Amino acid sequence: AFIYGPLSQAMMDGGCLFINELNRIPESSQNVLLSALDERTLIIPKLKTISAKDSFLVIATQNPSAHVGVSALGEALKDRFVWLHVDYQTEAEEVDIVQNNLDSKSPHSLTHARIAVMIVRESRKHPDIRRGASIRAAIDLAQLAQTYGEPGPGFWRESAIMALHSKIELADGTDRNAREIIIEIVDKVLEHFQ
Repeated sequence: AFIYGPLSQAMMDGGCLFINELNRIPESSQNVLLSALDERTLIIPKLKTISAKDSFLVIATQNPSAHVGVSALGEALKDRFVWLHVDYQTEAEEVDIVQNNLDSKSPHSLTHARIAVMIVRESRKHPDIRRGASIRAAIDLAQLAQTYGEPGPGFWRESAIMALHSKIELADGTDRNAREIIIEIVDKVLEHFQ
């Protein structure tokens, strides 16, 4: 029995295929995608040839090429996409996103979300950090804070190290380690809440 996958189903329905982390898919899958994008057809041997409906489209994301486990996309495949820069949400939107991932019954959920978002946003503009933390780090940090009640500065420092350490990339040439930088960021943010 053959089960139609996301690509074939999107082509037949004229829908949108969303591919997260395109540069992590194997080269053989990239080749199948290339024919679907280029000729708008997909040949399934001994079964059928699918012609994409006019409304079929593909949206894909990719990780920076410096990440482990990514492969270079072929020029032919890259040529089939239009590049869009998507920036971070506003601070208020990020606070809403983080708060939506917390227990709404907690009396401190807004404060936890605000502190976590401020810490993450500071990591994005710190001179010793090449790539700051994403909203995922803010969610992780706020969830840690919510789990342990009304934390003090020491808790925020250690929790921020746990939540951000693997989600930031230090700038070349810095003589500081991630722990020191994260503690500096947390202390700066906590000054606003005293």
